[in-house]
Amino acid sequence: MNGIGVSLPLYVDNIDGHFSLIKNISDEIKQNMRNIIMTNPGERVMDLNFGVGIRRYLFEPLLPQIADKIRTRIYTQTERFLPGVVINDIGIEVGVYDNMLGVAISYQIPNIGAEDLLMLDFAENN
Repeated sequence: MNGIGVSLPLYVDNIDGHFSLIKNISDEIKQNMRNIIMTNPGERVMDLNFGVGIRRYLFEPLLPQIADKIRTRIYTQTERFLPGVVINDIGIEVGVYDNMLGVAISYQIPNIGAEDLLMLDFAENN
């Protein structure tokens, strides 16, 4: 079966050929959402506005305005770069003593009738 994208991180796969491939749209969109959230603005050379840069919020105090800023950035980046995705909810949690940040994004892909949940956890040593 042909793939629609390369699975990240790259690793050799004897089934797909040189690299493992993503074979369905739901998994490709989930990987793309993860990339949008993890990429720092300015990191993508041809589009300096791409990315949420979630790790830079790791040491910020999670005040309501910071959580709102993170949510807004996720919504706007998803709307711009994944227009076929509808975000239902974004949950943000922070570990008070150990510099941890958790993000849970519930979303749907109306064109294919799929729903999914992307959960990301970040710590100061990740």
